[in-house]
Order: sequence, then structure tokens, then C-alpha cells
Amino acid sequence: MRIIRMSLAIITVLFVSLLPVHGQTGGSLLDDVLNFDITVRVLYEQAQRMPVGPVETDDWYILDGHVAAVSILPTDDGSYLAEIELVTGSWDGLRRVNLHRVIIIATEAFEDRISARPVAQPGPDLIVAGIDILVAGRVTEIRRESTGRRVPLVRAERIRTRR
Repeated sequence: MRIIRMSLAIITVLFVSLLPVHGQTGGSLLDDVLNFDITVRVLYEQAQRMPVGPVETDDWYILDGHVAAVSILPTDDGSYLAEIELVTGSWDGLRRVNLHRVIIIATEAFEDRISARPVAQPGPDLIVAGIDILVAGRVTEIRRESTGRRVPLVRAERIRTRR
């Protein structure tokens, strides 16, 4: 956790220190790199209009939500790969709740921090179903689910738990 905080602090200082030298009017370097306007809901809704397959983008997103499920996936080369289902919801009137989801792809950098099994009292940095997290990452793919809906896959660069 201390390393993540330190890394996020260094990244923030780097972005802030570069802002004055960026000559664009009406925006900043941070605006060019990081999109704070995109939420899990917006990303999920945008995915419904996008083609299925790989996505080429330089956009970074900060997403927060609830971990609904964690799956550790087998790989051909034996590398570590986990999928974290990140969800949020919104009310549609008084009787219906809409579910919005993205799949967070986590690689070996997060291996020691992810558990697909329930943990009675998870440590402060452990990522398990049932907690809230904050993720910095990029959309890498749009996947079609068995329901026909599309879900964006976001490759995580940083994950912070929120307890």
C-alpha cells in the first residue's frame, strides 16, 4: 500500500510539475492524459455502441466501484491474469436499478494482492469480492457477453482499495 501511495504521489507531482510548460490554452496536460469525466456507467454505456474487439486509445481513466467478483484465469504461458468485475448502479425511476460494469484486467503486478476466495477479514490492500476499489487504467478491449451486452475491459495500472 505504501508503494502504491508513493507511486501515485510521484505521478501526481510529475503531472503537476509539467502543467506550467504545457502551452495549450483551455486545457492542461492532465486533461490530455487523464479523463475524470468517465465513470463506470459512462464507459459501460459507451461500450454498447462500440465494435467488439481491441481498442486503441491513449486515454487513461480513474474508475471507482464495487468488486462484484474476482476470477483468476489460466493462461497458456503460465503468467498471472485476473479479472475483477467492477460494478456501479443507478436508479431508473423508483423501481428499477441499472447495473453498469467493467472488467478490470490485473496482471502479475497485482498477484499478491488479489484473492478469488472469500476472506473473513481481508487485509487493507487485499482485493476480494465485496470491497470498493479505485482503478487507474486504459480500455484495451470490448467483449460481447452471452446476454449480447458489451462490456469494456480495462487493464489496471494501479488499484487502491477503499475500506
